[in-house]
Amino acid sequence: MSASAKPLRLAIAGLGTVGATVARYLASNANAFSVKTGRKVDVVAVSARSKDKDRGFDLSKLQWFDDPIVMAQQAQADVFVELI
Repeated sequence: MSASAKPLRLAIAGLGTVGATVARYLASNANAFSVKTGRKVDVVAVSARSKDKDRGFDLSKLQWFDDPIVMAQQAQADVFVELI
């Protein structure tokens, strides 16, 4: 991985079975993604109906949006993934 490569910032709308699994997979395989892609992949923002539901990973460091449209407009992300 290039030292100068900026992380790819990802926003995920929808944290049901698929969205939460994608977020967990990206977090648990971060090093493998970095090696394969040449840059780190960071989930930086999420949106879902309920912030209180346990999704099996730590949401505290992610920017939370109640509205996925607002997230798409305001999140500092390179990629927006809709998994609703």
